[in-house]
Amino acid sequence: MSPRPSSRERILNSAEDVIAETGAIHLTLDAVAERAELSKGGLLYHFPTKDALLEALLQRQLARFQERADKAMARTPEGPGRRLRAHVLSWGAYDERMDRLSMAILAASIYNPELLESACARYREAFDEFVAEGDQPERAALITCAINGFWFTRLLGVSPFGDELKQALVAELVRLIDQ
Repeated sequence: MSPRPSSRERILNSAEDVIAETGAIHLTLDAVAERAELSKGGLLYHFPTKDALLEALLQRQLARFQERADKAMARTPEGPGRRLRAHVLSWGAYDERMDRLSMAILAASIYNPELLESACARYREAFDEFVAEGDQPERAALITCAINGFWFTRLLGVSPFGDELKQALVAELVRLIDQ
């Protein structure tokens, strides 16, 4: 039997559940406290504001992205372009729940652009790593824009790409990295 999650983890799980089930617009501290079976004071002890809760959700999401990239790195052979290849391969593993959470964070950033500062810093750091590993900045930028464009069109629900084309796109991007 796994140990019971901490109050902080229970709150984050509950916030994700609220977003997944009812959408970002219904993410309120009251709804999260109720779902986590905590008093609002108990929630406020861990997250004094909704922005603090959203920041924690973003950090959790970034950690998940990094975990996927690390797993892809473990399956990727050594050599130039390894990090960029792992980045491309890691983007195909998302599910609807993670997409809804990402969309909620993006929506919240409209009202609080500072929310995405840590994501922007991590993205810059990753790009610098791609280039330091020997990738040409222009090619690394083109490949990251392609995979991110694919992800954002899916996230926004406007993607015309099916699974077969998605797999072909990923294979083509990997081929470009390997050239």
